[in-house]
Amino acid sequence: MTLARSLSFACFLGLLTQSANAADTKSAAQPATRPDSDFYLQGEYAGTIFQGEKISQAIGLQVIARGNGKFEAVEYEGGLPGNGWNLGPRRNYAGAKIADGIAELTGHGRRLVVRSRVVLIQDESGTVLARLLKYLRRS
Repeated sequence: MTLARSLSFACFLGLLTQSANAADTKSAAQPATRPDSDFYLQGEYAGTIFQGEKISQAIGLQVIARGNGKFEAVEYEGGLPGNGWNLGPRRNYAGAKIADGIAELTGHGRRLVVRSRVVLIQDESGTVLARLLKYLRRS
C-alpha cells in the first residue's frame, strides 16, 4: 500500500507542477509596445494659481490619459496628494487631444491646455491663471 500511495502522491505533485507552469506562462509579461502620444501628456503637474491681485495658492494637477485621445484631470488645492494637498475639494476636468502633443480640457469655468511638460490654466476670457510644470516623483 505504501508504494501505491507514494505513486499517487508523485502523480499529484506532477499535476501541480504542470498547472503552476501553465499559470506562469499565462501571466508572463507582455512585450513592451511603443507608447502613443497620449502617454507623454499624462502625469502630474504642480505650480501656483493666481486668484486675484497678489493672491496665489499652490495647486497640483493629475492628467489621466483614457485612450483614443480622451483625457481627464483632477486639480488639488495646496499641491499634489502627499505633497501639499490640503484635503480640500477637488476639481475634475474632461477633454480630448486637439493636435498632436496638445490636449484641451474644460470644467469649472476653466480651460486647461496640456502639453508634454506644461499645463496652462485659463479662465473663460482666456486669461492665464496658472502655468504648471510636469512633476516627476522619485522614491
